[in-house]
Amino acid sequence: MTMHPTGKHPRLIAAALSLVAALLLFAGTARAEVKLAVDRQAVAMGESFSLIISAGSAEELRQLDLRALETDFAILQRTQSSNTSIINGERSHSEQLSLELTPLREGRLEIPPLGGAAPIAIEVAEPVAGEERNDDVLFTAELDRETVYVQEQAILTLRIEQAVNLEARSLSELKLDRAFAVPLEQRSFQRTLDGRPWLVHEVRFAIFPERSGELQIPPQTFTARESRTRRSGINFGLGGRQLQRRSQPLTLQVEPRPAAFPQDATWLPARALSLEQSWSADPDTLQVGDSLTRNLSLRAEGLQGAQLPPIDFQAPEGLRYYTDQPQIEDSENPGGVVGLRQDSAALVASEPGDYTLPAIRVPWWDTTEDRVRYAEIPAQRITVLPGSIDASPPPAEPAAPGARSTASATPAAPPGPRSTPTHWLWPLLSAGLGLGWLLTALLWWRSHTRAANLPHSGSASGANNAGRAFRQLQAACTSHSPAPARRALLDWCQAQVGAGCERDLYTLAERLGDRELLAAIDELERALYAPVATPWHGDALLAAVRRLRQQPARQQAAPDLALYPGGE
Repeated sequence: MTMHPTGKHPRLIAAALSLVAALLLFAGTARAEVKLAVDRQAVAMGESFSLIISAGSAEELRQLDLRALETDFAILQRTQSSNTSIINGERSHSEQLSLELTPLREGRLEIPPLGGAAPIAIEVAEPVAGEERNDDVLFTAELDRETVYVQEQAILTLRIEQAVNLEARSLSELKLDRAFAVPLEQRSFQRTLDGRPWLVHEVRFAIFPERSGELQIPPQTFTARESRTRRSGINFGLGGRQLQRRSQPLTLQVEPRPAAFPQDATWLPARALSLEQSWSADPDTLQVGDSLTRNLSLRAEGLQGAQLPPIDFQAPEGLRYYTDQPQIEDSENPGGVVGLRQDSAALVASEPGDYTLPAIRVPWWDTTEDRVRYAEIPAQRITVLPGSIDASPPPAEPAAPGARSTASATPAAPPGPRSTPTHWLWPLLSAGLGLGWLLTALLWWRSHTRAANLPHSGSASGANNAGRAFRQLQAACTSHSPAPARRALLDWCQAQVGAGCERDLYTLAERLGDRELLAAIDELERALYAPVATPWHGDALLAAVRRLRQQPARQQAAPDLALYPGGE
């Protein structure tokens, strides 16, 4: 039987062609852009640096024309790698081309806009002075500045220069009094002096002084063994000579907080600081009973995220904010640490009308220009529209830890077509949920039983965890940030006391028997969970923890209650 075409086939073909065109258009727009990054933007003649070129595919890297790059730079080495990741079910792939470059002339050079990426400026200085180098291995320490303000970042660089091959290299632990250090990314490059190649390796730290005065940086020790050239693949265990080098001590002058800075504001010494906001939707579309999320991001160069203060969401009468937990992150750029704090809050209106959200100002101290500046979001007018009668109520206040929350009544759904009840469905779901609850309870009991039977460790890793948590607590208390302070105190409690206080801060105060710590914890909990928000100051909590760390370990305390080496 002969089939005659109908009108459906042209429509199906047209739909398929439209789908293919849409996919091709999406593939074109989704093409990953080329990105450029360098490890250093200031080099000297005879030195090398790394250029990382990232693209979405290997084909994009092959299509790059590097001839413009070779006008001012010589390519010493090329390395290509790929990376594939799956996040939330979405697969992403990237290709990277790493180039080791050395400049061909002095002055201000530029990495050209390869693949449409933004160019990068490179400052090239004259060759490093050929000082007397009677040794094959040099080890030095230097600070990027001689004077800083209290809590301002200073960069300490430990530099190893070697003209011979080394193995088993190690550095002594950096211990500072009244300051905490954050390790930064290490850098390696080559340098040619008098025709002799040198390998340079830099270990860097971001140092944050806690007190004004002189900060002494003690000498650091570098040890290694010189590699011996082997004429065969057989290793008889014969190594080269053992080497040890010590750096010179350094002194950093720390100035107090200047009087020109507002006394009632959190002290923020930074190279740059920005405040940005975003909304989940247009604020003028807000209706009574609905909510919009307001996001505020505070980003500072030269400060940790825990040092940044919380944003004070103020709303006029008729509006109300319901704040969420902040997101605090740390990253790094060539200048050191970059801190980020993101605060968000749901804005709910109870009455229609026109409202003005007050301006938000965050004072900070510009360490480059040495003056006070303000990051500001101007006042904003919004119009709240009347809502429907059955608008859902605003979200409930967050409950304090341990408090039970009751289920709120759900508004009735609008009438619609009735469906036939399935009497067997709900008993089956209830049985499944009950079984899942029993399994969860069993796994919880087994995990906590195992945790309770684990012996406490007094190893250096426990001390390092306690020291890291204490440094985070210092930053949070100094910036008067209650939520980060609570998390850091829980971490410090876990490292010092052991199992049991990871959920309840009062366990720490009870085990240590300290009334001042108990009062400080009460103040912290009230600031976080009281119905009426109150400002919190971390001085009392930090003083209590500092005093406990200075006391010798008690006999009845846990065996791993040891002070972090290096002091506060």
